[in-house]
Amino acid sequence: MKGWFTSFLSKVDEIKSHYHPELTGLAGGAYDVLRMSLATFLGKSDIVKEQAATVQWRLEQAIKADGQTQLPVTLQMDTLAVSAELASRVGVDLWGYKTQSGGRLIDAVQALVTDANNKGQAPNVFDRTIKLAQRYAAKTEA
Repeated sequence: MKGWFTSFLSKVDEIKSHYHPELTGLAGGAYDVLRMSLATFLGKSDIVKEQAATVQWRLEQAIKADGQTQLPVTLQMDTLAVSAELASRVGVDLWGYKTQSGGRLIDAVQALVTDANNKGQAPNVFDRTIKLAQRYAAKTEA
């Protein structure tokens, strides 16, 4: 099975040019998650770290200093959250990564949830995104 996944990861790497980091949309984020997930399964932490650097670039484009995001949120925030979780397993902190403008992914998720709560609405993010953010917050507070 690992042989098949190794071959699949090679195919994923071949299409890398189609998902340049400048693509801040869902396709680029989904590519990040796919590549990082396969690399995690195969124990290739160097690939996870390399892809995490691409995610940092996406965060630079997406997260404002006040924690607000320029992204259509639901799926794209989820891809960033899953990427952050995978990166944390190899020692890269994407949740707390501070962009040049001063924004952080954890702040963006918290801002979305707070804004929705203040409006009496359900947050426009997946439960998984919120749970991953809560897990990160609990680790950093401990």
